[in-house]
Amino acid sequence: MRWIDRAILVELGVVALAIVAGGAVFVSGPGPRDPLHLVYAVAALVTLPIARFAVPSLAPGRRSGALLAGGVILIALTLRLQQTG
Repeated sequence: MRWIDRAILVELGVVALAIVAGGAVFVSGPGPRDPLHLVYAVAALVTLPIARFAVPSLAPGRRSGALLAGGVILIALTLRLQQTG
C-alpha cells in the first residue's frame, strides 16, 4: 500500500497546483462561469484521501474497492471541472 500512498500524494500535489493556478485566474479574471467549479475543485482534492483513510478498519479487499470508487469519482469530478470551465 506504500505505492498507493505515494500516488495519492502525487495526486494531491497535482490537484493543489491546479487549484493554485485556478485561484490565480479567479483573482485576476472573471472567475469560473459556474460557482460549482469551486466545490468540485475542493472535492477533487479530498476524494482519494477520504477513500484511503476514512475507515481504517476496512479489510484490504474492501479498501481496494473504496480506492477504486474514489478514483472513479475523481475522474468524474475532473471531467465535470473541465465542463464547467
